[in-house]
Amino acid sequence: MAENSSVASFRQLIEKVFSQKTERIADQTDFNDKYQHLFTREYEAAVKIVVSTKDAQVLVQLMNAYLELYGRYSYNTNCIHYYRSDTTFQWLIFQSAKVDRNHGDLFEIWDKLLTGDPVSDSYNSYKKRFLDLNPNTRSAINAFREEQRKKRMQSKSILDILRDEYARQYGYTVKSDSDLYDFDPKTSVTVKSRLEEQTKKINAIWNSAKGKREWKEADVKVMEKALDDFSGYVKTEAGGGVLIIFQMIKYLRDEFVTVKTTEKDPKARWSITYVTDPESEKAALYYVLYVTVCIRLMAMGQSVQLYTANRYGFTPAEVTWFLQPIKESYTYYSNMEHIIKSSLDSKVTVQVLVDELKLFLNMRQLNKCQLSNVEWVNLKETLQIQGIWTAVSNLTNAVETATKKGNANQLEALLMGTTGQAALTLLHMLVTTTIAVNTTGAELAKGVVSAGSNVGSSGAYGGITIVYIDPKNHNNIYIEFETLKPNLFKVQEIFIAEHFYGAMIMQIYKSTQGMVIVTQLLFMALGFLPVLVESGFAAMIYEIALFYGSSKIEEQIARLSPTAAKIFGLVFMAVAPRKDFRPEVRGVPENPRMTGPDNTGLSDVLNVSSKGNTMAEDTLGTVTTLEQPTEAEAMKALEQQRQVDIANRELRGTWRRAVDKVRDMAGRAPALNAENVQAVKAKAGELLTVEAPLQPAMAEGPMMRTGGKSGMNSRGTGSTSGSGGGGKMMSRAEASIRKSDNFKTLMEYQDKLSGYMAALQKKEMAKIFEKLANKTMGVTAAETEIRNLLNQAREASGEIVADGLIYSNYKILAEIFVPARSSRVPILDKVYKIQDWQTGEIKFVLSEVKGGERTALGYVNRYRITFKNGESSWTEISKGTVEQASPEWYWQRVVEIYDSPGGKKLAYELLDAIRQGRIEPLVVKSGKAMTPRFKIYDVSEFKSYFRNKELP
Repeated sequence: MAENSSVASFRQLIEKVFSQKTERIADQTDFNDKYQHLFTREYEAAVKIVVSTKDAQVLVQLMNAYLELYGRYSYNTNCIHYYRSDTTFQWLIFQSAKVDRNHGDLFEIWDKLLTGDPVSDSYNSYKKRFLDLNPNTRSAINAFREEQRKKRMQSKSILDILRDEYARQYGYTVKSDSDLYDFDPKTSVTVKSRLEEQTKKINAIWNSAKGKREWKEADVKVMEKALDDFSGYVKTEAGGGVLIIFQMIKYLRDEFVTVKTTEKDPKARWSITYVTDPESEKAALYYVLYVTVCIRLMAMGQSVQLYTANRYGFTPAEVTWFLQPIKESYTYYSNMEHIIKSSLDSKVTVQVLVDELKLFLNMRQLNKCQLSNVEWVNLKETLQIQGIWTAVSNLTNAVETATKKGNANQLEALLMGTTGQAALTLLHMLVTTTIAVNTTGAELAKGVVSAGSNVGSSGAYGGITIVYIDPKNHNNIYIEFETLKPNLFKVQEIFIAEHFYGAMIMQIYKSTQGMVIVTQLLFMALGFLPVLVESGFAAMIYEIALFYGSSKIEEQIARLSPTAAKIFGLVFMAVAPRKDFRPEVRGVPENPRMTGPDNTGLSDVLNVSSKGNTMAEDTLGTVTTLEQPTEAEAMKALEQQRQVDIANRELRGTWRRAVDKVRDMAGRAPALNAENVQAVKAKAGELLTVEAPLQPAMAEGPMMRTGGKSGMNSRGTGSTSGSGGGGKMMSRAEASIRKSDNFKTLMEYQDKLSGYMAALQKKEMAKIFEKLANKTMGVTAAETEIRNLLNQAREASGEIVADGLIYSNYKILAEIFVPARSSRVPILDKVYKIQDWQTGEIKFVLSEVKGGERTALGYVNRYRITFKNGESSWTEISKGTVEQASPEWYWQRVVEIYDSPGGKKLAYELLDAIRQGRIEPLVVKSGKAMTPRFKIYDVSEFKSYFRNKELP
């Protein structure tokens, strides 16, 4: 960069004073005293230029000019060491803290040069001039440097050191932090060779697992020591400063980052690209080594450099920078992320984090050797599943506390609040997500499992408990081994089926004989992963099962708060019975799951012999021998449970048949009008009450579920144009429709519908395919028709679920006929007249039904409704909308019913009930799984809104 005018002026002034011929005086102090006013004007002008400079690049030119002239006139000792020359250098250093930072922090760059380096000091003119200063000036500069360092600790972080070094080497600031990945600070010329020597040792140990069938305790200890040694080596290197650690980070990154290089074959004209796979075993090891070095850098930022920004670990920008080289697609990215985001304190030390990495390496090796048929679950998924169980556990603990204290208000607030509703929904999902295993083959091997089920034991790692089943993909099953808790492993259905059969044959509650004790480390994951549950997932499930299985607590809830009991009933109708507010079951075998934890299949970790210790008392790594039942006893227990299961399946079938009869009866009626609806619906209610008064508590899920894919497919569509059953050859158009997502979803819904509704849909589908075959309908139109049928099926399934919920939890007096609009759509989805089981009070249930689990409530326009001469007048209000199922929305519906032929009586009756709070307003949602999701509205809001509402 060419010198500007101010630099040229400064150069002239300094050269004039440095080149001045004066007498030689041996003592510089004497020279300064004699010529204390020498060139006052020139030095004042030079310093004025310095202190007025705000551009860092210009200041660099001023310093370079000064040092250049200082070296050129080194023979003129008295002049270049004149005290005003020293103060001019001092002002140059002071001004470095005041210039812009467009090209890096100039103070940091010069401060490092003044500190010096043994390798480059012979060329360091900055440090030479600094050492030549008189003691007073040198002390003033040192005090200034210390003050500036403290100030920078308030705004800088550890990564700024690398940014400043980049600016020092290149003369300008880095454009983006991503450019720093390939930047080598080159602080030490030998650090790379020392690093390679260390990684070579640990690499050999890591690769020794190849081909091994077991990763033994001795292997574990060797791996632990290797990583400890590597961590100690990094600590030693850290004594050389932060930049050496950044060098190591750069070299390690080069080993595992995805690299694309192109080489041309000299004999051919093609190129070859080599890619380092981030999922490779090499990458897995180098990720750990990389993070180990990052931990040391974190410690330096927190406790050595004492940057305020790093008080709690890396800054968000630094976290992003250090994590970016670890590909997010890497299965165990979250494990590395957890460490990078950690903060060091008295509990979480460098050694604790290194121990976590040791655990990680050994779990990977264990997974690769002994447990190659399962997949160790990463930290992110583990925490997500833990979050589900923790939410449920927190709620059940709070409910238990509220019931013990007899606090009805607190209990209702817990269950009706947003958090409580979410937790109840999660628990319902957990217990109703089930898998039928070994559906063909030996009778003994058949069963239904869900979260909490024991599926056998591993000879080496104890009992196996299902912790979670992905409701969207039942082939993603998460299990916990008793002695490897709280680590989770992902398996497929075939794994569960195989182990479940073995468990049923021997009915092993707990078997740890012959256990292979891998290492104490594997049983102490909590110490290194404090974010995880202390006693493992199975213990948490056990506590929830004990709470929920207690009939005494259920009775307390019902006595304490009928409202709370109803909320529990709506969610858990497939899990446990509720007394006092549901019809009594008669002639049904008692299900042992109704009064306590399932002793036949909850978990072999959870159910222990009377002579054994509880889970909380078990010692880590201890080989425990417990009394086992004889084969005859085990077979007897299995047969008893099988009989209970058969009875429950029969009851489930009874429930389904009752629902079908209600649907078929309503469907065959010529028309549901004010005259015949009461008789039809009363009979339907009688059928439901008598034939299926209660859904049994089974792990299979809601009793509305019937059949499976095989039953669905065998029913067919009734089409004459299909390829099966001797029909015509399927057309391309029909094949296209059958492959569509909407059609596949529609077919899945057919199993959920009543016989009448399913038959109607089959007929409609047959018509669509017939029109496609005759080319009287195009594919686009057919897709629209299929989508309409799907919406009808969704709505129908939602109504089935609503009926199941209401009839299972209330004493139904009548299902109310609601007038329909001209489009034949009822003004309200479902209205039931009920009687409270506790008080005998007559109420109305207002149920808005949605056929999709994720279907959101809709919105309608807002109106000002007035009445004149008995007729309503609706004036649209331009601002705002009204949400479905809200009090204002129901007021519109009441008025709409009032305006409908024959609707006035019902409108008056509903208005009175709402104003008196004699209503249960809820929204019911359901999808293909027929799993109810609901929202209960606060009755007090309805009473308040309807207080002044009047009909003519």
